[in-house]
Amino acid sequence: MWSYHSWTAEALAKGHGLTAQLGAVPERLRRYPLRALRVARRLVYEVPANWKVMLENYHECCHCGPVHPELCRLVPAFK
Repeated sequence: MWSYHSWTAEALAKGHGLTAQLGAVPERLRRYPLRALRVARRLVYEVPANWKVMLENYHECCHCGPVHPELCRLVPAFK
């Protein structure tokens, strides 16, 4: 069992420590107020698409700087 901020998970295999699994994630999350985050609303909807493509599109934001500059000013990862 390991925890990181308010997240908890069970290790499924021995020898795979949390630090190794997280890699660069802690540094990328350093500027986020993780302990203060709360769920404001949850939306569930179905789309006729491959879930892997949807996830890739959600995580990829190469276009964010020129297309969504206001978003880049708000999101700590872009600062």
